[in-house]
Amino acid sequence: MTRNTLSRWLSAAALALASLAGTAAHAGPYTNMFVFGDSLTDTGNIFLATAGSASPQALPPYYQGRFSDGPLWIDVLAQGLGLPAGAAPSLLGGTNFAWAGARTGRGTTPPGLLLQEEAFTNSVPTLDPNALYVVVGGGNDMRDARNAFTSESGADQAGRQAAANAAVLNLSVVVTDLASRGAKHFLVGNLPNLGLTAEAALLGLQAASTDASNRFNERITGLVNFGSNLGLDMNFLDMAGIVNAVYADALLNNGATYGITNLGLPCFLANVPSCAAYASVDGLHPTAPVHALFGQAALQAVAVPVPEPETLLLMSLGLAALAWRQRARSA
Repeated sequence: MTRNTLSRWLSAAALALASLAGTAAHAGPYTNMFVFGDSLTDTGNIFLATAGSASPQALPPYYQGRFSDGPLWIDVLAQGLGLPAGAAPSLLGGTNFAWAGARTGRGTTPPGLLLQEEAFTNSVPTLDPNALYVVVGGGNDMRDARNAFTSESGADQAGRQAAANAAVLNLSVVVTDLASRGAKHFLVGNLPNLGLTAEAALLGLQAASTDASNRFNERITGLVNFGSNLGLDMNFLDMAGIVNAVYADALLNNGATYGITNLGLPCFLANVPSCAAYASVDGLHPTAPVHALFGQAALQAVAVPVPEPETLLLMSLGLAALAWRQRARSA
């Protein structure tokens, strides 16, 4: 094998690398994304439906019809996957059917997740098996349960457990109905600890809020296992773990890892120019920095890794060298 031949192999490897140079570091194999949820994923439906009057989105500095000071985690996910329709509200022709304030059931004002899914499937009876279906909710159900069952008595704990069971059952119905129509790829998530919010502190219901969150989170793992046993691609977003890590970092390391140090006072009440160091915008909803962490975790959960350019180069050179050796032996 001559040097000229080896040079041609290396040139071919370089050409292959050039053809892949524009590939993102993570690219999901999804043709579209459909979203069902509540204020953690609503990118403007409630705002549009109420002509901007729905509290608190009518008040600045909420961001573009979202319950935060910047993009939500679903915006980050949609951008990372190259699926902008998933970040556009359905009322504007997008594929995000989430409504702030939604429960998981059939409530109509705003539409619960069961109704969100039914409205979608009524218009699209056969679903795209290559799309990603995001089904994340339950926070408002568990806030209701916390408000109704406030104590640590056995009866109130049972009430919160029943609410968690019902909420996860509703989400299971959404997933199984979508799957029966052709959906295969799902992203579901747990709840951040409601007991850490300023809302829970103001109500004096931190313990009940934490218990409600924990009971839901214990049940939601069953949905993941259930879907996996059906042969579905079930991906999981651990929002509870992320928020716990942010709070631990703030308390133990003065925010050295995540840059978030203000845990109690809502950013919008602090009258500051930026929420970068705050965990919550209004005492309940996360700030854009927390949403960014959720979004990156979601991308890691659902995306298929693609080798970085350096890895592609090494692979190409390795293949070229292997081919050269094989040619040399046969010469």
